[in-house]
Amino acid sequence: MALILGTFTAVLVGFGLISYATTTPIHMDEYFFIQVSGQLPAMATTSDWVRNDKPELLKTFAAYPEQFDNRLALSYDQPIRAHPPAPAMVAYPLVKLTENIALLRIVSIAIVGVIGYIVYRLLERRVGKNLALTGLLIPLFCSNLLGGLVWFYRDTFMFLFFFLTWYFIEVKPSKWRWLTAILLVNSKFGIGLLLLLPLLFRDRKLAYASLSFLPFWLGTVAVTGNPFYLLEQWQVQGSIMSYHVSQYVLPNFWHLAIAWGLIPYALVTLPCLKLIRREPAIVSFYLIILAYAFGSGWTEYLVASIIYSGMLTFPLVLHHFVGEKAEAVLART
Repeated sequence: MALILGTFTAVLVGFGLISYATTTPIHMDEYFFIQVSGQLPAMATTSDWVRNDKPELLKTFAAYPEQFDNRLALSYDQPIRAHPPAPAMVAYPLVKLTENIALLRIVSIAIVGVIGYIVYRLLERRVGKNLALTGLLIPLFCSNLLGGLVWFYRDTFMFLFFFLTWYFIEVKPSKWRWLTAILLVNSKFGIGLLLLLPLLFRDRKLAYASLSFLPFWLGTVAVTGNPFYLLEQWQVQGSIMSYHVSQYVLPNFWHLAIAWGLIPYALVTLPCLKLIRREPAIVSFYLIILAYAFGSGWTEYLVASIIYSGMLTFPLVLHHFVGEKAEAVLART
């Protein structure tokens, strides 16, 4: 019965993802990611992509009329994009085939499916098959965030690289973990390196993968002549996100918390902190994702990442605090 319920939940979530993918207009970040991917090996970006080709997307910035042009320019007029190119390189053949956002998001849905399978396999080894399926309840708690998982954006590929690396460390040990770890490090400035940390609890030698970031950094220095270019861009994005939080998130905090299912999410996942010595990889991943989701501006695709960490931690919480009783109930049903 647990398997039937798990399958039903997975199908329900799948329909929700497909509905979002095929009916929601393209987001500005998705559009820029497609443009960045399609123009490789060039890596410069310009706000003219939006001003001239997709002016309807400017409504994102129009919500903040103060210094409109300045904010747009700071975000997108860059001699070299301030994120490493690994996701764009993987996406390159896809965007050359089509720029239809609905079709590209179907690829994102397939990636979410692969990640879901890996999460299940990681949990199966820890809590058993039945309890592992309870992780599927997290997407139901946070159903209004599901769309953020299928943005055709670099984060989707980043989390694929992260979970593939974990899979190649723990479920099916393979040297492929080095390739996926390098792709992870070169997915997104800052968070790509941070996400390597939980994996080091499983394989310390992967710390050497962090060195693969150096060529990209040297490339930014060569293009800009500024060794601190990435940090300065991070500060620029931070100021824009802070403005977003102060003008939109804080005035609507409780509405967002309820709509996104953050209250039940916190209740069923925060107890995992007690397990940090037993499962340091999973709990450290959970903490990093909390910081990333809520410390980077509360954008939909950022906050949606808590679904992955929740799917990993909730079954562990059940197993630790309820244990055999939960397993017995699921086995009987």
